[in-house]
Amino acid sequence: MSILNAIYFPDRAYSKSKLYKSITPVNTMRTIVDRYLWETPLLPDRNFYSPIDRQFKFLEVTDMVGEPS
Repeated sequence: MSILNAIYFPDRAYSKSKLYKSITPVNTMRTIVDRYLWETPLLPDRNFYSPIDRQFKFLEVTDMVGEPS
C-alpha cells in the first residue's frame, strides 16, 4: 500500500526516534507523541482496505502487502 508519510522533527534528531522503514500512520503519530509529549507504546503495523462499493467494510490485507522498497 502506498502512502506519503512525511515527518519533520525541528531538532532533526531522527536517530533518537522510533522510526523504521515499514512504519504505518498509526505508529507515526505514536512516535511523534512519544518524542515530544509522553511515552506511547507502538501498536502492531497492520493494513486494511475498503473497496469503494463497500465503504467501511474493512478487510485486513497486512499479509498481502509487501515490504516497502
